[in-house]
Amino acid sequence: VLAQDQPAAQPTASPTTEDQEKEKAEREKNAYRLLEQVIDEAQSLRLPENRVRVQIVAGDLLWDNNQGRARSLFTMAAEGVNELNRNQQNANNRRGGGPPNRTFQLRQELVLAAARHDAQLAYQLLASTKPPATIELDQNARNRIQLTPDDNLEQALLGRVALLDPKLAATNAEQMMDKGTFPRTL
Repeated sequence: VLAQDQPAAQPTASPTTEDQEKEKAEREKNAYRLLEQVIDEAQSLRLPENRVRVQIVAGDLLWDNNQGRARSLFTMAAEGVNELNRNQQNANNRRGGGPPNRTFQLRQELVLAAARHDAQLAYQLLASTKPPATIELDQNARNRIQLTPDDNLEQALLGRVALLDPKLAATNAEQMMDKGTFPRTL
């Protein structure tokens, strides 16, 4: 039996690099469109904590593609954190206190997410979301140096900022040492 010559199978056309780039661009465009839809729908969420968290994550994701929109989302998240601070303050006044842990965590997420992209924006958000000061009843506590969660957040921010803008980090570290919230022995 003689072997028959089979015609060579035609190779399937593999996508070219140009086609792959077009597909990738289309997928990316769809992903950003979906993200914008999620952002819009998040505005209808009842709990401010949920809206703020979506705004923080979305701002972080959008930074490289649309910096203006990301800044806007970070600013909206800061407004939400301030709303939570006011609500926490009112609740504390009614029932006599309690730590605002969730609000502080959201504030920390917001500031540190912004610090990954823009040190100045992170410091603006840190300042604009600072909760109202509580009245200190213990006179002896003023003489002791105590690090508050807010001071710890500022130090964590300083570490992140040092990666982006060492000069700004050095200036802010000096200011922290002057006001006594940054130990001089570090």
